[in-house]
Amino acid sequence: MPKYIKQIPDAGPAAENGWRYEADDRYESGGWSLAIRVRDEYSPNIMGFGDTFVFHPNGKYPNTAYGGGFMPFGKWGYYVE
Repeated sequence: MPKYIKQIPDAGPAAENGWRYEADDRYESGGWSLAIRVRDEYSPNIMGFGDTFVFHPNGKYPNTAYGGGFMPFGKWGYYVE
């Protein structure tokens, strides 16, 4: 049975503007996604996008998205600009 967390955890110092949650109907995300845009100090922003750390519940990640190329990170994806 699912449990709910009492408080949303801090996204950490590398996150720009905290967590980003999106509900959508895109096949590649599985209906929703949870993401953190990585601050420029931790990931140089060359093309204007920056790196993104993202979770898709279906575990499917396109090779390119969020302005960068995909790198697996456990059940999460890391998109490097």
